[in-house]
Amino acid sequence: MQAEKFILNVNKKDYKWSDLISLGGHGKDGKLECEKVECPEYNNMVTINDGESFQSGCGFDPIDTGCCLEVEGQGITSSFICFKCDPDDIITTLDSLTCPMEKIKKFQYDSYEDVDATFKHKRTKELYRCGPNHNPILNKDSNYTSPRFLCERHEWEQGDYADDIGRHIRINNKKYIRDPNDPYNWTEGYMTPGEGVFACYNGGSCIAPDTCTCKDGYTGFDCKMPICRHEQVDGTIVGCLNGGFCEAKDKCICPKIDSVLWLEQKSAGKGMTGWGGSDCSMPICVQGYFDPECGDNPFAIGGEGCYRCANGGLCIAPDECQCADGWTGYDCKTPICRMIATPLIRKQLMTVDERKIDIFESDPCGMIGFYDGNSMLNDGEMFSILCF
Repeated sequence: MQAEKFILNVNKKDYKWSDLISLGGHGKDGKLECEKVECPEYNNMVTINDGESFQSGCGFDPIDTGCCLEVEGQGITSSFICFKCDPDDIITTLDSLTCPMEKIKKFQYDSYEDVDATFKHKRTKELYRCGPNHNPILNKDSNYTSPRFLCERHEWEQGDYADDIGRHIRINNKKYIRDPNDPYNWTEGYMTPGEGVFACYNGGSCIAPDTCTCKDGYTGFDCKMPICRHEQVDGTIVGCLNGGFCEAKDKCICPKIDSVLWLEQKSAGKGMTGWGGSDCSMPICVQGYFDPECGDNPFAIGGEGCYRCANGGLCIAPDECQCADGWTGYDCKTPICRMIATPLIRKQLMTVDERKIDIFESDPCGMIGFYDGNSMLNDGEMFSILCF
């Protein structure tokens, strides 16, 4: 019910390649794992509206089609080992098919292109990859997850409630039908084409009742939820920071507002402040400027540049500058004057109050709080300091 739409199957006799709609996901059983940040494997075809998607099982096996495992590398640079069992060597039981390990034939290929065509889909050229429950190395059984038994989904109910046929039971097995008098007896029959496939959002596949499997960059029960993945300078992967919103696959919408700094500081310009960068980790200062080559600001951890303030200052939060030594102010443009009070200067200051001496040394140009707001000069003594 969470699917985005239902895609009708095409007529195999006269369809065009453009009529086929391929849907991806975490494999036909939804259990394909990937340890990488981005997993293009999840974009490979899981279902397609060719009338055969749900006749192809959760994975392939060495009995019906033969199947292959990727043993080294990635993609076309990989090497593969493929397995095949002769029909005469198959042992059939009530609920499974078995090929003795010593009877399974193994074939080694150095690359994807070298793999024999018998191990590839005739039309799509995709590799018949061994399913999780009949991996010849781990498990010798070709059980219900093979195309022969189709992921344990032997039947389902389909059809419109309002049409003449109404709801009816559909047998869901590739070229195998069930004996109505013996539910455990499956005999070879005709291919039953499907009506179509349900597509979950963002190209995901519906692989079982109310079960979606999603393409790379999406998650959720219906594959609507995008995933944002951004690498930091230290190599860690984060989503959208500082209240950012993941709008689409790997795309953050960062919080920004009109700066009100100009209301407090007359010399400040107007503009947008907040957070920027692909991961919303970069603070924006309207009183500063953007430096795309910035690499020394620990407060802009995305490694995509940063906002700087004047005279070596750094933007550490929206409209907040951290000034370099010797500078102050909201924009780091105000110099700080310092002076050591020598014995001569102490005599000129006419005080032995160390608190006042500290005030003078930290701000000899301003002298705020030194002498009741009045001039520090007394009795005509001359004392001048020039600050740049």
